[in-house]
Amino acid sequence: MKFFYSAAVLVAIVLTLAGCKSTPAKMVVGTWKIGEMDPGIEIPAEQLAKFEEMMKSVKESSTMEVKEDGTFIETMITNKLMESSGTWSLSEDGLTFVRTEDETQITDSLQVVELSDNKFVVAAEDRGRRMVITYIK
Repeated sequence: MKFFYSAAVLVAIVLTLAGCKSTPAKMVVGTWKIGEMDPGIEIPAEQLAKFEEMMKSVKESSTMEVKEDGTFIETMITNKLMESSGTWSLSEDGLTFVRTEDETQITDSLQVVELSDNKFVVAAEDRGRRMVITYIK
């Protein structure tokens, strides 16, 4: 009887832990900050200091809150406060993050390069360059 009870408890624990596994859509929910950004172009030496200063400001001030209800709010300060909001979705395979801004109705489809509970890396192709943004919690 003791063996049966121990086995039943073990099965219950395994089933509980299996049910807690995060799906990609659940992992993307939360408040993210920009950790790194690769613009996909070489910055000219004479503009590098200004670019690094701007990136420092962006990293310190930016947040993207991805909500479970399918909405997001993104805030960034460069020279001025920039705020956008809209809707988001994640493809079933977790490889494409799509967001549409409310005000402009512009839709971005971003390739998900990496997604974990604390790291979200996306890439976008534009005019022959590949920009990569690493978000961290």
